Amino acid sequence: MSILFLHDGGHVEGWLARALGQRREISELRSDRAFHVGCREIPSLPVILASEPVFPSMILHCTDRLLPKGLEQVPIPTVCVLVDVFVGLRHRLHWAMLFDYVFVSHPGFVRTFQAAGHPNVYCLPLAAPDGYLGTPGDETIRHFDVGWVGRSEGPLFTARARIFPRLADRFQMNDWRRWHSYDETSDVFRHSKIVVNVSRDDHPSDANMRVFEAMGAGALLITRLPTELTEMGFREGEHFVGYRDEDEVEVLVNGYLGRREERLRIAQRGMELVRGEHTYAHRAQRILDVIERDGPQLISPARHWSAAQVSLAYLRYYCVGSSLRFSAEAMRSVFRASKRSSLKGLPLFAKACMRHVQGVLSQ
Repeated sequence: MSILFLHDGGHVEGWLARALGQRREISELRSDRAFHVGCREIPSLPVILASEPVFPSMILHCTDRLLPKGLEQVPIPTVCVLVDVFVGLRHRLHWAMLFDYVFVSHPGFVRTFQAAGHPNVYCLPLAAPDGYLGTPGDETIRHFDVGWVGRSEGPLFTARARIFPRLADRFQMNDWRRWHSYDETSDVFRHSKIVVNVSRDDHPSDANMRVFEAMGAGALLITRLPTELTEMGFREGEHFVGYRDEDEVEVLVNGYLGRREERLRIAQRGMELVRGEHTYAHRAQRILDVIERDGPQLISPARHWSAAQVSLAYLRYYCVGSSLRFSAEAMRSVFRASKRSSLKGLPLFAKACMRHVQGVLSQ
């Protein structure tokens, strides 16, 4: 099997690409390289495929910037990976129908996409990259009582803004307010006894990348309950520690710093489970297993849609993104396909225009 992987060049996509490349032949096309200077049209998938030295047997998509035309017509299976699927869910439910297989990073949303009409939806959580793996018992290098890396400003992170200043006042922490590279993040987690995870306010049960990275690095993870981790085989008190109220966090941190053996035991079990089942090698193999298990299936709902329905799906994708030019192209396609459908598309396009004007005025 050969794979054409369309992505944005982020770290998650890079880790997944490396894992896939160790198992199958893979060609990568980053979204920024798919658009040549002055590009005025949405890239065409047949044109992209014609430029590939080897015609792929599968297309893998993980990008919010590039959705090439022709997905519903290509004679090979198309697969999309959706991370943070709760963001813009209403629009994702529509354009995900262009793909034959849909993988979502949050287990609770599998049924959501199935209920919307997609027949091939699977859970593919985030994971720990190899570079984050550590050893819990090596306390000599763990000079941070508590570690954390991530955004803490803005309306989606008010819980973090409340919790971490209190922890920093009482315990030895890394400089959690500043931006960290992924190498620096790995270093922080491997040097922390405990990592406290506070997920986004709009999805507090989120099993984000930090929970896997922290456990993989050998730190004790403390995260909010309920958590998606329990839907993936992790057990509270055995692989991680949970809290339900913000006031519990300081008490839990202080208690587990004092109970070294218990802390190391839980951290060890969490690390073993991550290494055994939750690395990007496991995620890559999961994708391949699903595609190859019953043979490639060309069953995306959009393969049976009208031209107007397909154009509306592209419109939803690009209107939510940052390309007004491609939004306008998609709107024209909707109008040409069906005047009635254009009435559904106009509000989306109008909002995209307003965001563009606001962006220009704010510069």
